[in-house]
Parts: sequence; C-alpha cells; structure tokens
Amino acid sequence: MEILLGFDRYQTTMVADTDATFLIINNNEYKKWIENDNNALLMETRSMGRYLLEQGKKERLFLFLQGKDRLFLVFTEEYGYCQKKGGKATLVRTRQELSDCSGLSVRTINRALKSMKDDGYITYNRSKIYISENQYLRMKEYLEAIVA
Repeated sequence: MEILLGFDRYQTTMVADTDATFLIINNNEYKKWIENDNNALLMETRSMGRYLLEQGKKERLFLFLQGKDRLFLVFTEEYGYCQKKGGKATLVRTRQELSDCSGLSVRTINRALKSMKDDGYITYNRSKIYISENQYLRMKEYLEAIVA
C-alpha cells in the first residue's frame, strides 16, 4: 500500500498466526511489476480497499461503544496476541494504559473492570487481567449481539 501511495520509506512489524513464507523483493522491482501488470494492480487495490474498509468499520464501531463494550473489544483483540496454551491469556495493562487505548477515563475503566469481574468476564489483580477461553468466547458472543 505504501509503495502505491508514493511513500519513500515505511517501517512496520509483521506477525504471522501460522507458519509463513515471506517473499522479499526490492521495492523498485515491486513498483515496476505493479505498474505493468493490471491483474496484480487490481488484486492489490482490492486488498487495500478491503483493509481500509475493515479499519474504518472498526473505528466507527469503537467510537459508538460504551465503556464496558469498548474494553470487551480491546480485550478480545488482545486475547489473540497474549493467549497461552490452555486458552488462557494474561494482559498486563495499568488503568492509565487502558484509558489511553480506549479513550475512556480511568474512573470509567475502574467501573467497567469491576462490572466485568462481577459478571465473570475477567479475573484481575492490579495491572494483570486474566482471560480464559470461556470468558473470551462470552465476550465475543456479547459483542456480536451488540454489533448485529
């Protein structure tokens, strides 16, 4: 995407959920290929369009969610990154960090975490939030009901 948008430099980190093979080519070779192969350009344009639409959808959804619901979204996304064997995840975040990434006040974070703990969605101790696979699935089900 960055090459097609004319960026000279761009740096990112890639993470694969499964074993993966990466094809690495020089950006000038890629640019030449994309400019000369209409099918490749169409394929790349569709891929970029899907990605940008999905990002926009997530941002709009996040904007209109209430406190606890925003945290559910944050936790379900982070669960995949932090999940350990046995389906358990430990998220290490301070209240301020949760506030920063969710756009909620620390006070709202405190209320939401207490409510989530009381309802059995999470277990927490200080800045460690523990989520089991069952809790994760409950959060996903809850979010799907809201979004649908």
